[in-house]
Amino acid sequence: MNAVSERKSDNFIMIFILGIYPFIPSRYAVGSVTLQSLSLFCIIAFDIILHFMQRRKYQWHLPGTHNMMGIAVCTLAVGVGFSLIQKMLQDNELGYISFDGEVFLLALIGAFILLGSGTKFHSCYFDYIIYAGLLLSGIYLYFYLFGIESGNLMELPLQGDEDIASYMVLLGTTNVLQYCESRGRYKSFFYASAAFISFFLLFLTQSVSRIGIMILMFIAVPILFRSTVELVKRDMQMLFLYLFLLSNMSLIAEYSNFMSEDFSYSLQNSVYLEMVMAAGGILFLHYWQRIPEGVDTKRLVLRCMRKGYRILFGGLFFLALAVVTGDVEGKFTNRFGVLGDLYERTKMWGVLLLVFTMSISTERLRKNYHPDKPETVKLIILSVVFMVQLFLGDPVPQTYPIYIALMLCALYSKEERRKIYSIKIKKCGEEHLKCRYEKNHNHIK
Repeated sequence: MNAVSERKSDNFIMIFILGIYPFIPSRYAVGSVTLQSLSLFCIIAFDIILHFMQRRKYQWHLPGTHNMMGIAVCTLAVGVGFSLIQKMLQDNELGYISFDGEVFLLALIGAFILLGSGTKFHSCYFDYIIYAGLLLSGIYLYFYLFGIESGNLMELPLQGDEDIASYMVLLGTTNVLQYCESRGRYKSFFYASAAFISFFLLFLTQSVSRIGIMILMFIAVPILFRSTVELVKRDMQMLFLYLFLLSNMSLIAEYSNFMSEDFSYSLQNSVYLEMVMAAGGILFLHYWQRIPEGVDTKRLVLRCMRKGYRILFGGLFFLALAVVTGDVEGKFTNRFGVLGDLYERTKMWGVLLLVFTMSISTERLRKNYHPDKPETVKLIILSVVFMVQLFLGDPVPQTYPIYIALMLCALYSKEERRKIYSIKIKKCGEEHLKCRYEKNHNHIK
């Protein structure tokens, strides 16, 4: 019973952060604290108090503070405390004093206390993101189609294109990962439809950096997961849908009346993208035809194709790095991202603390990674997507609690490794390969 109560408490926190928090208006404030930050702080503080009161009954313990991550969080807590004291002692006649940032950071520290003890992550949490995201996507799609200002209907937390783009990257990535793992026809159709809507809204924001991040995510999926035939097929289906929609955005802008005049998708770039898609499709089908018919697509691993994806990912990564480095005027990305905002607010100590925390997180994610832990791999992908956005895009605090909750689960949740039997394709004839597969498959039975 105690374990059930603790699980209900953890589920409530995840439901609130992943599914309810995006709907809390960000423009409203209580005093000098926004309603979003205050609600998040109160819910997390209440759950922490509940865990402390029931700590002897719950299977819960405080996360260790003697490791590097604990030191970083304690340093952040001390910095927030000093900032609060400084503002309280400040003369109110100097102007408006806001405590929103401090309350927001305290809520995130509380999330670390709750999730850093190793809370088990359930796959249904991804669906919470999708259900909430579908509702928000429908509302924003309605605004784009009919040209209605969001304030006329309801005050939403995502007020600008950067906010919407960051949330659509989260929603699109989650849908793609769920689609790659789903097996039922109706579930697959649901995830694909939700992904299509998130792709379309992402393209409407014209956020070049986040559009590029999504492309790299598609290439990374067969590398980080077991690159089975079924997984590669589903991932390529989503990539084709993504690129096909992107290549047709110029036509949509040309023949629709709801696009703004500064819509930057050109017909020439669409033609180039379609040529790249055609060339990539020819290479992909050339290799795909070597797979013998009748094999178990959920167990046959395409190891050679995985190597090809690694080469492609490396090439695209260095190309993106060159674009970011050469983008002096900031046409494609905000080259300083959150680092620039932190430097303005906290000078160097905030920048160093963020870099230190991200370095520790990256190393821990690397240690937690294993291709036979699919839920952990999904969380790692979402965490990396978040970290890249931190350093390239504008600050979007409206989506940070969702990303940070997923990242904490990637860092501290425990998942048992699945026992997988796989076959690798070597350079041999199709008949020889089929005989090897049937022999090994019968041996397993």
